Amino acid sequence: MKHDKRIDPPTLTDLMVLRCGHLGIQTQEMCDIIGISKTYFVSLVNGNKRTESITAPTLRKIAKFLGRSLVEIELVAGVKSPEDFFSDTDLNSSLFSVYRMMNADPSINQYLAITSREWNDLPQNIQVLIAILYEAKLKKDLLIRPELLQKKTKKKSA
Repeated sequence: MKHDKRIDPPTLTDLMVLRCGHLGIQTQEMCDIIGISKTYFVSLVNGNKRTESITAPTLRKIAKFLGRSLVEIELVAGVKSPEDFFSDTDLNSSLFSVYRMMNADPSINQYLAITSREWNDLPQNIQVLIAILYEAKLKKDLLIRPELLQKKTKKKSA
């Protein structure tokens, strides 16, 4: 008998509460540090307010409070998604292509004991993680990432 016990990743408010416990402070003190009211925080916890609506400056303060990167906090809050980090217009199809490549790779398919349906049922961020790990193994990019614009530096003339 197969038991499907999915563990949901911690929410942003879960992380905030855990951090309060780690620091030994009350949620009111955390709210003061971040600059939000306790009522607003309780509304986030209860789902009456959505974490996607938290302002950018507040997300920065939350990231600093949690000791995490802003990008990570934006992902947890639902402001950003894995698609935001890849320039492929259809990330799901690219991830499925990586899954097929792993299935065809004798050095990995013995460890990849999931069906295509189970692959598709995995959360997208887990599929991305697996694909990135496979890329690292191959030392080759399989998912298309956007080119980052570099600031042009002026050369000093002598």
